[in-house]
Amino acid sequence: MAEKNRNDRRRQTSRTAVVKNKSKKKIDKVTIIGFVVLLAVLGGLFLGYQLQQMEKQKAADLTQQILAGAFPEGTIASVGDLKIETSAFAIKYFSNKLQKEQEKNLTDPAAINTFWRTGTIESTAANQGSMEWLKTTSLEQSRQFVLYQKFIQKQGFKLTEADNKAFETKFTSDLETNFGKGADVKSILNRMFHVSLEDYKKYEQNSYMIQKYQELKLAEETKAVTDKQASDYYKKNKKDYTNKYIVQHILFLTKDPNTNKAYTKSQIAAAEKKAKSVLAEVNKPGADMVALVQKYSEDTGKTQNNGIYDVPKTDTQLDPVFRKWALGHKVGDTGIIKTSFGFHIMKQLVSGTNPYSNAKSSIVSTLAQTKLNDLLQKDFAAAPAAQLDNDVYAMVANVLLAAS
Repeated sequence: MAEKNRNDRRRQTSRTAVVKNKSKKKIDKVTIIGFVVLLAVLGGLFLGYQLQQMEKQKAADLTQQILAGAFPEGTIASVGDLKIETSAFAIKYFSNKLQKEQEKNLTDPAAINTFWRTGTIESTAANQGSMEWLKTTSLEQSRQFVLYQKFIQKQGFKLTEADNKAFETKFTSDLETNFGKGADVKSILNRMFHVSLEDYKKYEQNSYMIQKYQELKLAEETKAVTDKQASDYYKKNKKDYTNKYIVQHILFLTKDPNTNKAYTKSQIAAAEKKAKSVLAEVNKPGADMVALVQKYSEDTGKTQNNGIYDVPKTDTQLDPVFRKWALGHKVGDTGIIKTSFGFHIMKQLVSGTNPYSNAKSSIVSTLAQTKLNDLLQKDFAAAPAAQLDNDVYAMVANVLLAAS
């Protein structure tokens, strides 16, 4: 009996041990599975992190490549079925950037960086942030640029063979004027606009086509303006022709208009000598001031305004030396002044009331330009807004911030 009890206890103990062993195995199995799952999760997170870092590095590498070269081909926005090329947008974008920095006299890299990261544009509604202003302004300019090209195509306008030859000559001349004879133009364009020479030339050729179309249409519209229309405009806006100070100038630059870098002493001396020489031509009886402006002036706006500037008494945007001369001379006076831009040959056209006989030509131009603008705006207003590819734009914006 005692032996039977001992055997029963052994069997019971054995069964308990087996149960414990089974439970232990289950726990060990669960632990192993949990550990494997944890490793898988951690591995996934690590892989995700590695991929994220790789993408960041890829973006950084692309930024550095672009800083040292040009934007890749492609489009950055669309206007309906029209495409805005990244290169064309970049030219406007970085040109606007440089122009705004010059307006604000920003030359220190730290100040430039701060302005584009945290600055505002006071003249805009609600003091728009600098980067947002740059984006929206450049995008709208690019939109109008492609719409203008489409408008011209609808009119059946094309550059003639003579126009194309004239453009080639002008393009070569402009490169030498803007960047210097023998300069490494490809590197300069990559550094300034991050575009290739080919894309820059294409942009300039489209701009030239728009200019030639404008000249043709303005000539047509100018002929269509009657003397009565011009006279009525003068009478209706008589107040705009009193207290007028209008000058015409010929500019000889003393700094690079693109980089804002001052010329050398010898270049500045040569510019002053040239200004004195041309002033002698201006003062000759019967001299054609418009022709002299077109021949000599280095003011980029000369093709639109023939070097003529209306100088309001309250204008604070003009260079103070330029403004002071314009407000302090009588009709017919000439002279040379030096501003932050260079040497200016000045000629006073109006000082006081501008008579109709003197204002007529500008009134006719205004009426003709207004008619052309109305025609274009009517066409542009019906077009859709530009749709920006934010991923491509982020690349452009990153390059700006990396370079600032």
